[in-house]
Amino acid sequence: TFVTLKRQGQLRGCCGSLGQPMNLLAALTQSSIRTATEDHRFPPVSASELPYLTLDVTLLFNFEPVTQIGERRADAVEIGKHGLRIARGDRAGLLLPIVAVERNWDSRTFLDQVCHKAGLPVTAWQQPDTELTRFEGRLIEREFDASVLNDNAADLQHPFSQSDVATLADFAKTNIVA
Repeated sequence: TFVTLKRQGQLRGCCGSLGQPMNLLAALTQSSIRTATEDHRFPPVSASELPYLTLDVTLLFNFEPVTQIGERRADAVEIGKHGLRIARGDRAGLLLPIVAVERNWDSRTFLDQVCHKAGLPVTAWQQPDTELTRFEGRLIEREFDASVLNDNAADLQHPFSQSDVATLADFAKTNIVA
């Protein structure tokens, strides 16, 4: 899972839980707390900001290594479907599927940018010693529901179509507030 906060369309924080198997509620709890308080690119989120934020949850699935080598790796990445994780040595980076769509990138630019995020040379994705993993993500986008700041937050009506997703999104918001 990854939790993304934006303010007026600009990134305000984005962190996730990846790697260790854990239940979804634990993953959302960890991602929410990290996004609100530990994203090193931003100061911690303050309660006064909450009404101005949008909150997205991305559920990640179908992780698979990209087995192609060299330039052919670009053909294995479908914009709008795949996110990318790259790792080489002690450096790693991840970009969600929506990032390439929002920035109108092609697959080569997406690969270059995930390298840049990891602090690697932008051509590192072409090297055989670089681990490249693609994955899919289900994005759930919502405006921040400021009523979670009320004492009766448990009585909220949620706009989500699936009850499990609604419960998880509420849980993420509550953790951000906490």
